[in-house]
Amino acid sequence: MSEQLRRGTSIFLAATVGLAAALVGVSAAEADPVTPPELSVKVAGYNGSGCSATNGTARPGVDKQSVEFTFGSFAADTAAGSLTKACSVLLDIQHSAGYAWAPTGFTLKGRLDVEDGAKAVQTSSYFFQGSDEIYTLATPFDGPVQGPYTANDDSKPTTWYQCGPTKRLFYVKSSLAVQAGPAGERAFISIDGQEITASKIQLKWKRC
Repeated sequence: MSEQLRRGTSIFLAATVGLAAALVGVSAAEADPVTPPELSVKVAGYNGSGCSATNGTARPGVDKQSVEFTFGSFAADTAAGSLTKACSVLLDIQHSAGYAWAPTGFTLKGRLDVEDGAKAVQTSSYFFQGSDEIYTLATPFDGPVQGPYTANDDSKPTTWYQCGPTKRLFYVKSSLAVQAGPAGERAFISIDGQEITASKIQLKWKRC
């Protein structure tokens, strides 16, 4: 290989390495999520047949990319004659000026014991106050099935809440329904009320 060819190859390799490093730097910068400096969450109210005095806990996720909250434990149970239960929670979400957010996912955890022939369903809806767009997640269970469950909804951020630091009200409603089997087989389903298994709304932020 001639000296001129070796020099040309070295220059080409150096340029390629430099370009790759630059692209990695851009990708790393793009991967960093937008996060507001301040984020606070509290329960502004709740209502429904499944709500209890233990309702009312809410907090931001440690990375401010989610909101965690509890409904309080409630259940639907054919053996107890409670075939449907529901609870709506109103969240007051406030954050720094210059940012807007959209929900990108929802996670809810609970337990169930559905015998063969029986059925249960957990349904959750969440939406901004005054918005016509409602996100709904329905998770059916046909027996036999028993143990803990997790309901997940991965939504695209199609609705961004308006920019600004003022109060943002966000509704979350969860309902449970059960149906006994043809021979009276039991169906039981619950939502956990412990903070360690709190429900979670994933957030996506943008500057505005």
